[in-house]
Amino acid sequence: MHERNLITDESLLIDVAHGDESAFEELVRRYESRVINLAYRYVHDADTAEDMAAEVFFRIWKFASRFRGTAKFSTWCYRIVVNLCLNYRKSVKSNPRLECIDEVVTTQEGEFKRELPEPPIFQPEVALHFNERKLLVRSAIDRLPRQQKMSFILSWFEGYSYKEIAEIMELSVPAVESLLFRAKENLRKTIAPLTTQSNTHPQVF
Repeated sequence: MHERNLITDESLLIDVAHGDESAFEELVRRYESRVINLAYRYVHDADTAEDMAAEVFFRIWKFASRFRGTAKFSTWCYRIVVNLCLNYRKSVKSNPRLECIDEVVTTQEGEFKRELPEPPIFQPEVALHFNERKLLVRSAIDRLPRQQKMSFILSWFEGYSYKEIAEIMELSVPAVESLLFRAKENLRKTIAPLTTQSNTHPQVF
């Protein structure tokens, strides 16, 4: 296992293309939790996120020989997740559930939780408004157009740069900048009524 850790993702994928199951298992070990987390951020359903992850790795196994090395394996992997999520959004008629958009995220560096900061001084009335604000933010994110929502999740919750998001979503950097600008503007319009209620409310964007 220690020797496997020294092998690059791209080298493992070459082995997968030749039918190496142990190399495939190593890629699954490295990326499964991150794939599930990204999918879950978008669909808000654990079973659906796990099903998507299974489909992602099925496609990696099936199409490993088509990987040309023009991008990192991680970019290719996340691109598959993104496409599945965007297609899922098209197929869902009702809004997905809103809870748990700030669940724990697992990365190579460990676990972290990306969420709005807690009120600096706990006061019941402040906490009440704050919780309402969190729910409003979650709902507003979920109502964004699908590409705006995905770019925002990749930037805000997953921490990717504009360049990385552009590679994952197969867009230009200016297109990503435009998506994120419009996403934040849409979120501000939705959240604005709460931001003027109290000076104690933290700024989100």
